[in-house]
Amino acid sequence: MTCLEILSVQEPFYGKDDLTVFHQLSHEKHPDRPRNMQIGFYNEIWDVMLQCWGKNPEDRPGMLNITTFLGKFRIVEPFPGNMSLSCY
Repeated sequence: MTCLEILSVQEPFYGKDDLTVFHQLSHEKHPDRPRNMQIGFYNEIWDVMLQCWGKNPEDRPGMLNITTFLGKFRIVEPFPGNMSLSCY
């Protein structure tokens, strides 16, 4: 969830009340994909986040896989409210 919050620049489940969030989580539903994460490399990042949110811990990627995956990205010209990333 932290990765989602950082990249989308908004809280997970943004705009939803606590009861709705509780209902979604209790039914194993992840947050909706933010509009600002719909293009380019965000597809890869979103796929990894979905894997991390998987119900079965054995199916989730390990930390080595995550750090290797994130290692191919770097921040370019970051500024508040709109982070730019590029892929090596």
